[in-house]
Amino acid sequence: MLEFCGRHQILITAYSPLARGRIIDDPTLTKIGERHGVGAAQISLAWTISKNVIAIPKASSREHLEENFEALKIELSEDEIAEIDALDKERRLVDPGFSEFDRG
Repeated sequence: MLEFCGRHQILITAYSPLARGRIIDDPTLTKIGERHGVGAAQISLAWTISKNVIAIPKASSREHLEENFEALKIELSEDEIAEIDALDKERRLVDPGFSEFDRG
């Protein structure tokens, strides 16, 4: 989908890109975060932004809001992006239940 949208200049928006906090314990994101001196959430946002996806994360405090903005300064290496790209994507962490197609 990213490839198709990129070719056709269609912007994608990531709602809940931090999966309501479920990604903060991911070992890969944590390991990469340690290299950059940041948390898994910031790495997740930096990766999302590296894919030219608009991220709309929720922030429960001013501290988290500031951390989210710090993700804009993180430059992930090609190897780090590839590591994150390789993570399991065959499961949905957040189901907002707002799509008519989700209502079997």
